[in-house]
Amino acid sequence: MAGRRILYLSAHELTAYRWQAGEVCADGSFADSAAGLTAFADYLRAQPKVPCTLLANLAEEAFHAETIPCLRAGDRRALIARKLAQRFPATDYACAVSLGRERNRRQNERLLLAALTAPAALAPWLAILRDLQAPLAGVCSLPFAGAVLLEKLRLGGEPCLLLTVQDRSLRESYCVRGRLRFSRLLPLAQAGDDLAETLATEAAKLRQYLLGQRLLAPDEPLRAVVVVHPQLAGAVAARCINGGGLHFEILDSDDCAHRIGLKTPPTDCRLDLAYVHLIATAPPAAQFAPPPLRHEWRVRQARRALHGCGAAALAAALLFAGGRLFEAHALKQATTASLAAAHDARERYAAIARTFPPLPASPDALRRIVGEHAELARGDATPAGFYRDLGAVLAAMPAIAIDEIAWTAGDGGAQTLRLRGRVELGPHATPRQQLAALRRFIAALDANPALRTAVDQEPLAAGPGQTLHGDAAGIDGTAHPFALQIVRRSSP
Repeated sequence: MAGRRILYLSAHELTAYRWQAGEVCADGSFADSAAGLTAFADYLRAQPKVPCTLLANLAEEAFHAETIPCLRAGDRRALIARKLAQRFPATDYACAVSLGRERNRRQNERLLLAALTAPAALAPWLAILRDLQAPLAGVCSLPFAGAVLLEKLRLGGEPCLLLTVQDRSLRESYCVRGRLRFSRLLPLAQAGDDLAETLATEAAKLRQYLLGQRLLAPDEPLRAVVVVHPQLAGAVAARCINGGGLHFEILDSDDCAHRIGLKTPPTDCRLDLAYVHLIATAPPAAQFAPPPLRHEWRVRQARRALHGCGAAALAAALLFAGGRLFEAHALKQATTASLAAAHDARERYAAIARTFPPLPASPDALRRIVGEHAELARGDATPAGFYRDLGAVLAAMPAIAIDEIAWTAGDGGAQTLRLRGRVELGPHATPRQQLAALRRFIAALDANPALRTAVDQEPLAAGPGQTLHGDAAGIDGTAHPFALQIVRRSSP
């Protein structure tokens, strides 16, 4: 499938070229007739979605220099559109090219207004493109492609007149600093058969016209660049003699083709192929197609931009996923290495531990003892405070005899004391007296807000059917033991 099409339109026919793999190939010519239009429609119908660029080489064209104030954005576009409509009301194929700013205080902008003034010559071909919905990149004019040719040849630094032959015409383009100022087309059928004589005569005529239009100063020399086939270069050089303000520079078409990158040089003086190559590789900025004709091209551009953005997003996602995959692989390798190192460490520890002497207790018991020792080492889990509180109560109650004390420290700083003891009031104390002494002891302990007392065993317990008498001695003649549980809360 062709990459692009360049349609070269002259006054007599339209020639279709295909741009593919960096080369220009001719696909066929279509005469300006009903049969030619039908053949062109059939040609496009075979591949209707290939983008096209129309290069027009027509005599019906106009150029006008204009000066506008220094404006920007929408105001500048609106003013240029109004100027084009006023200057070329009969055609829609018009454009404006900036020629730079004037070097004065206002810095006005100089424009070249250009138009193809014969829309009827374009209409039938463009109608076929529109009906078949072929993407139209633009409508270019051969004079602007000539300015690009001078730039490629590095000859656009001074006022220059470019003379080239294509199809059945001679194109004369006047450029200043690489920008087109004026151009005209001369049909060769009306100028005789002597090409060298025609080139010399037309160059002199055009210089006089430029002087009359004040596009060239009277004493300003004009370089005339003539591009011809190498076989005619000698004859043209003999006829085109410097003088009269003209300085001729003869270039052969083979050298020009090589310098612009055209692989197949022209076989004659016609530079059609060279201009088509320039349109494919370095199209001029000026284009004449109105926006409705370029709708399919804009849609194609937007679609390609979306596809490009999607491809870029997909590539970025793949790169990101690849990076994460690489990181996951690296983490997996690091985890495997860490597990292997841990296994080796355990093996070494087990081997070393087997050389240790036997322990007096199991590892669990040792860990528990070490934990309890750590609790005691903190300093706030000692029974010293508990013993002080208990000692103060016992000092006031000598009848309470303590046989056993068991102290434990719990979580949160709570301490528990289990007491076992007896009430010694003498051999004649009654059970009620023993119980009363124990209750006084418990009440004294509960008077301390940090202590909470619970009775696990009373000295005398009356079972079912038993009665305690106030004048009776102990059941077996001795004092019975009691058991208490005292909890000491930690200080707030």
